[in-house]
Amino acid sequence: MVYKLHTKITWSGIFGGAANPYEAWSFGLNVAHNDGTELNIAASTAATDALGYGQTFVSAVCHTNAQLTQCKVANIGPDGKYTGAPLIALRAADAAAGTCILPPQVAMAVSTWSAADEFPRIHGRFYVPSPVVDVNVSTGLGQDGQVLAMRDAALALVHSLNNDFVPSIFTGGGAVVIASAKGAGSNHPVKEIRVGHAFDTIRSRRTSMIEAYVTGAVT
Repeated sequence: MVYKLHTKITWSGIFGGAANPYEAWSFGLNVAHNDGTELNIAASTAATDALGYGQTFVSAVCHTNAQLTQCKVANIGPDGKYTGAPLIALRAADAAAGTCILPPQVAMAVSTWSAADEFPRIHGRFYVPSPVVDVNVSTGLGQDGQVLAMRDAALALVHSLNNDFVPSIFTGGGAVVIASAKGAGSNHPVKEIRVGHAFDTIRSRRTSMIEAYVTGAVT
């Protein structure tokens, strides 16, 4: 398994307020230079800049009990690991958070796809925590208008990264990419965003949620 050099942006946060966080969440996207070179971490303010783009997205599509607290930007090498120390920017969470509308495991999946004329097409996905999508009680699916709003916010995030963020960190240009480890490794620019109506679950959790079990004896 080999990757082509790329840079991973990870936004992470908490459910609940700073005074009483009860779980963690994260999602991320990759960017890459057109010529495959690494981001010069030492000379970059990329994490601080990317934190702002992430906050705009989270504010648009997440309930207020999901609060963004950190953005990490790291160069990823052929082995899929950091090639050096990452850049980290922090954001203070509010002391209190909004109402927990959905269980914290519930998310909406946003899929990223390579160009339609690629074969085979490459895709990735990230999970939006505590999404602002109400349940259609007749079907159990998300409401149409809010799913479209999720798609539009994800498109806006990718557009902002492509048009503002990437040019600021890569001389010569680059793009938001899907990093594939197939063969010799390759980076595929994201050309399509897809959001479904079915709710999903966050795959990676800190599992720090306070649990209170009830038990029953088998007789």
